[in-house]
Amino acid sequence: MGWNGDAAGNSAAVAATKLSASVRVNSRLGFGFEERPDAFAVAVKQIFDNLVESVGSTWADDVVFSSELTEAERKVISTEAKKREQIECRTETDSAGSSLMVVGIKRSPIDTVKMLMNSSSRENDSYRLVTPMQLHRPL
Repeated sequence: MGWNGDAAGNSAAVAATKLSASVRVNSRLGFGFEERPDAFAVAVKQIFDNLVESVGSTWADDVVFSSELTEAERKVISTEAKKREQIECRTETDSAGSSLMVVGIKRSPIDTVKMLMNSSSRENDSYRLVTPMQLHRPL
């Protein structure tokens, strides 16, 4: 099984050439990611733009960034978050004790309730809307 260097295709009519292994893959960026100096900043900006556009929807509130980010990458995230008044940036610790950067939409309590009321399940990853009767416990 495999290619022996002959023509390719179901009728063996298509000539194929071998490709040299000149493509360098950075496992942190993924195959085909352009290694421009500003590529990470451009990607973070797009993520934040999408997050801001999602305000009012039931889209996930937080974007969690890998604990393996460099200090320079963390600075890019923090700087880009500060440019947007709707976004807050914080650090949280995962179950393994790693430090994660978490970015989310700033919401007032009433905005959070409105968002949950518009959700069919009345909950998201962070909050669940309950009625006073659900909180009442008989003595």
